[in-house]
Amino acid sequence: MAATQTDAQVAELCRQAFEAEHYSRFQEAFDQHGKAVIALNKLADDAKFLDRERKRIARKQAKFHGKRRDVLQPILSGQKTGLDVVLPSSISARESLATFVNGRPCLSLDEILLSKTLQPMYNAARAAAPQGTVINSKQVVTSFLASLKDNPALITPEMQHIFTLNGDGTRSIPFYTPALDKGQPAIQFHVYVSSENVFTSGRWYYFKVKDSGERQTLYVLQGLKRHRYQVTHTQLSRATEFTSPCVQTLVTPVRSTGSSLDGGIGRQLTHITSSPLPVIDKPDRTKHVKWEPRRMTWGGRNFVWKQGKGTLETELCEVKREWPQSGSKTGKMQDECFEPIVHMQSKFALKKTSVVTFRYGCGTDYLFRELVLASLLTYQFILGWGHNN
Repeated sequence: MAATQTDAQVAELCRQAFEAEHYSRFQEAFDQHGKAVIALNKLADDAKFLDRERKRIARKQAKFHGKRRDVLQPILSGQKTGLDVVLPSSISARESLATFVNGRPCLSLDEILLSKTLQPMYNAARAAAPQGTVINSKQVVTSFLASLKDNPALITPEMQHIFTLNGDGTRSIPFYTPALDKGQPAIQFHVYVSSENVFTSGRWYYFKVKDSGERQTLYVLQGLKRHRYQVTHTQLSRATEFTSPCVQTLVTPVRSTGSSLDGGIGRQLTHITSSPLPVIDKPDRTKHVKWEPRRMTWGGRNFVWKQGKGTLETELCEVKREWPQSGSKTGKMQDECFEPIVHMQSKFALKKTSVVTFRYGCGTDYLFRELVLASLLTYQFILGWGHNN
């Protein structure tokens, strides 16, 4: 049997195990996890299969599937009636797109619909721009909104809910934060880090995102740090789909000083998600060299990462107005933003790096929270280990 065929069959076993879990077919899930462990270990030990990177991942997967059997065992023995935590998957991500927030579709659905419509404009802007120029979707959204006054037919029926008609005939995109239900409980994730040295590659770092009870791993962000090289990319995967990242992040390099402080220099992050357009997450203003504030656009709304009240706190806020780039920003950031909807508290502990809190229930939007986690954890990775040493 060819190695690629074996790998494809292993991937299907893994998928079937987690699909059975999602639909509460627990005996089937238990059996499929067992088959996946056997197949993954066989793949990792196969001397004829020369893909070392795939073998590394297979060993990680095998351990995780074994742990899932331990989670399912009390249910099969009658000690529990169901899962305490349902792991995120492609199925739950699709279901979250259909979840309404105060009667409106979720932010990520708006992003998907907008990106499909904006892609021709985005491609045209890239083709016309000088080589190396970054095209931010925020610029494309602004151009699209300006064109709607003369050509409202550009708005398809499925996108009607995204736009508000103003008195002067222009259209705008309503703010996201005011639409959130302030009565919804916060959703909290705990992040732990581990690493392993791979002689031929460097050191791999793994940021494991656990549920509020700190029992089960939901996501894993992994990144490779090569000796004397900057980090080039990371990938965030749902624990159920370890070989298919939900967010891949490209890291723009910065001029190195050779110092361990290089990790503190902010750099552009380009997130590749399920949205047709990449998300540009970059430090604020052209001369700013620190990590915060930095801005990104999602669902046609503008967001800013900024330092919280403490030096180890980071917050994500929606931007309601932006002050001119040439003007002084001192004292204006608070007026520029709505209240924070995501908060990260960094930790000094060796393994536990942070606690990430999504307020007002905004964490139920899977694609949005995965983008946020990819941004935060890539930042943490570079800040902690991404310098050139």
